[in-house]
Order: sequence, then C-alpha cells, then structure tokens
Amino acid sequence: YTYTFKNVRNNIQFYASSGEIQSNVHIIETNPIPAILGFRLYVDYPEYTNIEDEIIENTGTIKVLNGAKGNWDFTTKDVDGLLIISDNDVDTLKKSSKNSTNISMKTTFRENKEIEVVAYNEHITSFDTLRYNIQTIKDLPPDLQVSEMTDTIISKDLYFSGAITDDYGFSSLKFHYKIIRGDYEEANYWSQDIEFDKSLTMQRFYWKVNLDELNVQLGEGIKYYFEVCDNNAIDGYSCTQSEPTVHRRKTTEEMDKIGEQINEEIKSELGKSIEDINEMQRQFDEMLYELQNKERLSYQDKEKLENMLEQQKEMMEQLEEQRDQMQFNHESQNEYNEFSEEILKKQQKIEELFEKLLTEEMKEMMEEIQKMLEEFNKEDLNENIREYQADNEELEKMLDMTLEMYKMLEFEQEFEKTMNRLDSLSKEQERLSEKTEDSKRSELEEIKEEQDKLNDDFDKIGEQLDKLEQMNKELEKNLDIDFNDEEVSDIKGNMQEASDELESNDKKGASQKQKEASEKMKKMGEQMRQQFNDAMYSQALEDEEDVRRLLENVIHLSFKEESMIDELDGIRRDNPKYVEIMHKQEEINRQLSMIDDTLSAIGRRNYEIGAPILINARVAINNNE
Repeated sequence: YTYTFKNVRNNIQFYASSGEIQSNVHIIETNPIPAILGFRLYVDYPEYTNIEDEIIENTGTIKVLNGAKGNWDFTTKDVDGLLIISDNDVDTLKKSSKNSTNISMKTTFRENKEIEVVAYNEHITSFDTLRYNIQTIKDLPPDLQVSEMTDTIISKDLYFSGAITDDYGFSSLKFHYKIIRGDYEEANYWSQDIEFDKSLTMQRFYWKVNLDELNVQLGEGIKYYFEVCDNNAIDGYSCTQSEPTVHRRKTTEEMDKIGEQINEEIKSELGKSIEDINEMQRQFDEMLYELQNKERLSYQDKEKLENMLEQQKEMMEQLEEQRDQMQFNHESQNEYNEFSEEILKKQQKIEELFEKLLTEEMKEMMEEIQKMLEEFNKEDLNENIREYQADNEELEKMLDMTLEMYKMLEFEQEFEKTMNRLDSLSKEQERLSEKTEDSKRSELEEIKEEQDKLNDDFDKIGEQLDKLEQMNKELEKNLDIDFNDEEVSDIKGNMQEASDELESNDKKGASQKQKEASEKMKKMGEQMRQQFNDAMYSQALEDEEDVRRLLENVIHLSFKEESMIDELDGIRRDNPKYVEIMHKQEEINRQLSMIDDTLSAIGRRNYEIGAPILINARVAINNNE
C-alpha cells in the first residue's frame, strides 16, 4: 500500500492503522528553502565626478560609473550564505550572525560583467539563481576644439579661440610650443598654463601668444599645439591634443613687399579720388547750368543729382578705408623697422591731415541738398551746390597735397630702411673679415657660405637703391642725391673677389677684400645720409623763404582789400569808379589764387611748413574772396 503526501510545506506527524492494529508515529520533517527577498546597492561615486551617491534597488540591470564603489545589502530568508559567481569565479558570503537576515558585500566597479547570486543553507543550495547585468560607464577623454585668429600681415601676435568639453571636468589646459629657426627645430616643447574654470564641464577659452616675447624673429616660427587633460582620478588623466601646427613669421623681404603693395594701393586710390572729384565738379557745373531755366526739378533731374550724391558718398567711404589702411600700414611697418622719431612724426602728421579730409560739414551739406530735392527752392539749392563745389575743390587740393606728401614719406621710409640695412651689412662684413683672418683652413668653406649670403644681401640693397632712385624721380621736386651706381658695382666686386679668394683657400686675401667692402659700405652710407640731410635742409630753407614772401604778399593784399572797402563806401553801381574797383578786386583774387597754388606746392613737399599753413591760410584766403 502506498500513499503520497502532496505540497508538503510543514513538518507532518503520521501513522498507519488497520482495524485495531496501529503503526508507530512517524514524522516528515521539511527543510527550509533558502531565498533572497531583495537587495539594496549603495553606490559611492568618485569625488572628482561631483555626482551624488545613489541607492539602486531590486533591478536586474545596474549602470554605474567606472571606479564607483558599491555596498550590496541582500535581504534573505533561511539562508546561511550566498554564492557569488562571475566569470567562473565563485566567492562565498556568509551571514555575520546566526539570526541575521542580511548579507553584505563590497565591490569596486571596473568593468562590464554578469554576476549570479545563489542562496544556500545547511540543507540545500537554491536552484533559483538570480542574475545581475552590471554595466560600467567609462570616463571619456576630453574634447578640444581650437581656431586661430591671427593677423596675417603683422603676425607678431597669435590669437586663439577654443572650446573644451568633458564628462566631469579638467585638471589642466596648456599651450605647448618650440622655436623653429631656419632649418633648426628645438628638441623639446615649452609649456604655458591656460586658466580655466574647474567647476564647468563645457567652456570656451581665449589665448594670445606674443612672438616678440618668445624671441621669435622675422623669418622664424614656432611649432605649437594645445593640450587639455581631464580629472579622472581613478584611471589616470586622459589628455587630448590639437594637431601640431607651424606658424612662421614673414621675412623682412615679405613684409617690405606687403608694405609696398599697400602703399601702391593707397596712392592709386588717392589718384582715383582726385579724378572722381574732377568728374563730379563737371557734373555739378552741368546741373547748375540746366537749373537756370527750370522752375522745378524733373524726375530725371532728381535721379541724376541723387546719383551724384551717392557717388560722392561712396568716395568718402573709400577715403575712410584708405585712412584705415594707411594707419594699419604704418603700424605694421613700425613693428619691424626702427624708424627715427622724425619719420614717426611725419606719419602722424599725414594721418592727421587725412582726418581733415573727412569733415562732418560735407556730410551735412550732402544731407541738406538731399532735402532740397524734395522742396526745390531754386536759389537755396543753387547756393548749396556751389558751396558743395567749393568744398570739393578744397578736398581735391587737400588730396593732391596728401598724395604728394605720402610719396615723400614713402621715399623717406625706404631711404631710412635701406641705410639701416646697409649699416648692418657693413658691420656683418667687418665681423666676417675678422673671422676669416683668424680662421683655420677647415673653416673656410663655412665662411664662404656666409660670404655668399652677404653677397646676396648686398644685391638686394643694390636693387633697393635702384628703386629709391626711381621713387625720387617721381617726386614733384627731386632731392639732390647720388645713388652711387659705380660705388655699388665696386663693392659688389670686392665681395665677389672675397668669395673667390675663400674658394682658393686664400684667407688673407679674402679678409682684405671683405674689409675693403665693409669700409666702402660704411662710407657710402655716410655720404648718402649727408646728401639726404643737405637736400632736406636746403629745401626747408627755400620753403621758409617762399612762405615768408607769401605772407608778406597776403598782408599787402589785405591792406589793399581794406582800402577798396573804404573806396566803395557810398559809390553807386552805375558810377564808373565802381567798375574800376571791381577790376582791382579781380586782380587781388588772381594774386590770392597764385598764393594758394604756391602754398599747395609747399604743402605737398614740406610737412612742418606746408600742412598747417595751407590749412589755416586757405581759411583767410576764402574769406577775402
């Protein structure tokens, strides 16, 4: 006989009987099944992340930051311990006390993995396995974006704008660089720290590099890159670098060519502005003639006058651009040339003179004429156009003077640069002569290379002297300077002979030729400077005498003007004497015009005398007229 007990959950006592016969009492004892009721995971994130700690409960997928620390707290029933199975490794966790229902485990999350947790007791190991999928979130490297905002002409300052981004923050931001001199590149990088905000995970930065402060000369360069590092204190800092970039400063020759190009553009635009004013004056004359017999403006008349005013406005805007370009060119040229104080003052005077070309009064008069187009008051419109023409005539003369003064300044700057380079080359040649004299035979080949380089440099000076001679011819009044074609040829011959002697290993002969070339360069420079100074002094004396005579004439004419005013008092227009006085006035006006032309000629070549007298004297002349 058999009997099956089903769903046994608790201990059972039983016996079997048949009639009066009864078996002994038997006991079926049930063993408790170990069970995990739930868990809590206390996650402690690394301090550098600034992430608040969290509690994760009863989930099969757990996402935590790599390097975080976890404290598991399992709630159990009828469990003696837990088996933790991961990658075929088994760890055993036991209760801290017999009556405890909680089992704890500490861990550090370093990688993705699955773990299985199996509960057991003395009677049984649970067949119900719990599985947890642990996903660790890696701290990604920082992101770095940099763009260069560099002035391509002067290029002594490099400007950078950048952005850095990271999951949790940064530990450093640096600019690394090394100097490149010719074909030589420094072995190691230098570093500069860039400030940043440690509390932000995304931010912009700006950085300026002054190449003069790094002692990077013209023709030299730097190789650089930026580097940002995150603040990962668990795995170590991750760093991101920008692409190494080479920036070379322009050579002296390149800067000269840029300056020459800008000078030519300015002179060309000034010349064009003078032509534009002449054309506008002609158009205004036509307009005044057409208005004589009209009572009102036609649509075509208004459109024509509006177009003329628009052309004038565009020309004034172009003059402003030329002014800015001139100032910029002066600044860039001054960056790599040590001009004399006198040259710098002349630059400033021309810039000040250029400012006087751009008057607010002319702009206001343009607006006034524009308003009159709607109302068409014939007399007022005619008067304003004539005043505008007078201002344009004045502007044309000022432009003409500015153009000639600019040519003169350009010549003086080029002359001073050439003389300075001639002095420098003379000293270099003298140094090389001494080096040749004290050299060993094995060093002569290297010295010849240096000599050949000096030969090339003097060829460039010869070309510059040819250019100066041509610039002098283009001046309104040439300076009496000898550009020494024969002397230049003689010096070239000495320098070439020095190279030949070096090639023949004759160091004594080479040193002698080098010394002769150096002395001749020095002498030529002194002579040319003296000729230039004499020419400028002679011109200044001549101009001063011209101005003195002109002022005497102006005073004389002013007395004559006062006398005529007295004569006119009480004279009627039909009096024959009135006509005689008007003829005298015309003669005074003619003489004033001659004075004006002479002042213009002086102003075009003389900064100290011409500009201030021209500006102030014309006011008096125009008042008399």
